[in-house]
Amino acid sequence: MITKIHLENFKIFENVEINLKPFTVLMGENSSGKTTILQAIALSLRILHSTDLITWDKDNKKVLFRGKGIPYSQLPGLYVDNPYDLFYAKIARGGRAAGATTIKIEIDDDVGNKYRLGITTQFGAFVAKNNSSQNDFKSKPILHSYAPLFISGYVGIPPNEERLFPVALEDRLNKGLASEVIRNILVELNEKDVDAFQRLSEKIKKNFNIKLDHVISDPLSDIYVHANYAEQINNKNLSFDLSSAGSGFLQVLQILAPIYLYSKKVKVVLLDEPDAHLHPNLQRATARILKEVAEDEKLQLIISTHSTHIIREVEPESVIPVNSEKKNLNSLSSSSEIEDEIILVLDNYTAAKAGISGKVLFIEDKSKTGIEAIDRAVGTRLFDGPNTIPVLSAQGKDDKIPFRVKEPLEKLTGTSIEIYFLRDSDGLSSEYLSPIMDHARDSSVNLFMLPVHEIENLLICTELIQELLQEHQIILNSEEIEVLLIQAMRDTVQQSIHNLLATLRDGIQKTNYLLGNYISSNEAESLAQKLQKEYHDYDDFEQLRKIAPGKESLKIFLEKINTTYSKSISVKNLWEYLKIEHLDESIIYFLQSLQK
Repeated sequence: MITKIHLENFKIFENVEINLKPFTVLMGENSSGKTTILQAIALSLRILHSTDLITWDKDNKKVLFRGKGIPYSQLPGLYVDNPYDLFYAKIARGGRAAGATTIKIEIDDDVGNKYRLGITTQFGAFVAKNNSSQNDFKSKPILHSYAPLFISGYVGIPPNEERLFPVALEDRLNKGLASEVIRNILVELNEKDVDAFQRLSEKIKKNFNIKLDHVISDPLSDIYVHANYAEQINNKNLSFDLSSAGSGFLQVLQILAPIYLYSKKVKVVLLDEPDAHLHPNLQRATARILKEVAEDEKLQLIISTHSTHIIREVEPESVIPVNSEKKNLNSLSSSSEIEDEIILVLDNYTAAKAGISGKVLFIEDKSKTGIEAIDRAVGTRLFDGPNTIPVLSAQGKDDKIPFRVKEPLEKLTGTSIEIYFLRDSDGLSSEYLSPIMDHARDSSVNLFMLPVHEIENLLICTELIQELLQEHQIILNSEEIEVLLIQAMRDTVQQSIHNLLATLRDGIQKTNYLLGNYISSNEAESLAQKLQKEYHDYDDFEQLRKIAPGKESLKIFLEKINTTYSKSISVKNLWEYLKIEHLDESIIYFLQSLQK
């Protein structure tokens, strides 16, 4: 088993060390390096397996090393148009010249051995060389005796297949073409290892209620190989060619069949995005099946995936967040070390994304519509860019999780995490908001208290609304719009039907609870009434924009506009039209600080 791989100057990685488990799930954004790690493992094991760079002298019981390097026009299983694409930052000065760049791959096994490879390029060709010494081997090495099995995503099966020689079959698999030769794989398995074929059949029957049927090849009468499956329909067992099967079943079959075929010839199986095109339920089932197969066949499985369902299905210690900028990539800690309530909020996927970005953002709203629209307007791309930040909804105003999550999350991810919290002010005065800010600082939380009642209040902007109305052929000047907005906000403050009093009471009581202070409902009601009375006579636009409920204010305003002008403008239209010039500087600064 591989316990660690160290890469230098290999593609996206300048210098990184990855600690691996018997069952490992690599997760990360696009272009984060997940597939690159699989390629590095596959490349090094293929070179070691197919050459005499490192061998075992059985008579002398010592490791032997080839002194000279081995030239390649193309590296095994790794096809690049330009040799420089294989080197970090495309810098590859080959040969023995000063400053020559070498790709270094080091692999540690589970018996104390370290395999060291160096790869250089010169005149468009590659040279692989052993860099290991006797001191790197503590016991008899066996890892190089096994080729890796690399299986890439499903792309569909052909209508028929000609019979392939075993060498040709392995070549197709090395090129990631398992789905093109799935019938050959099944025939080869059925002919060469009946027990393994039976184990595969049982696994398929158990999980899909489908039986592998009529897997045959008759080279004397037919150039094609045949593989059918049987299903029970209307109490009849009917046999169909694999081309009639659903893509989900075929995708899992093209993963499992090669594993069972080569289970005695390989120790390491590499799966690149096995979840592609699978239904979420089948993604979870695939994760469970692969864990079972890895244990039953005594194989090390390393998976690259985007699937939140696979990531959430496995144990935290199996998940490695991949970030090419980090020097050490480790798995999440065991869930037993983390408080149960934290784990309920931060599942494997969220924790791994936090480990990659180094940040977590909590928001008070359950909907992310507002913060995502602001992110697009500012251009920070925090939620749809190349390195997104996980966003979690706080469970109410008295939720203590955002203030307690930092330490257990850092323990879970093994990296430093910054906690950010975007919170509504809910019309509360500084008397109630200042203690929350102090509590956040004491808890190492970057708390941004919206300077307005809630995030929708940021849409109460005369310039934004005027521009949107003009798009709908409604011409109002800024003064006319401001008058209508003031009236709508005054309505929400003065009329109890809009529940401002209840919002203030709830905010006061839960804020005190968050800070560890008990306050009765009657006392909270009294304090809320005092605030509402203070707000009752507000008529200034900025004052009202700060304390009035934004959702209700916009609802009243847009109902007036839509009724008057026979339109159907919504808050959604405002979010879609929002631009950076419409926003307060404070929220822009907050998102930019998150981006840093």
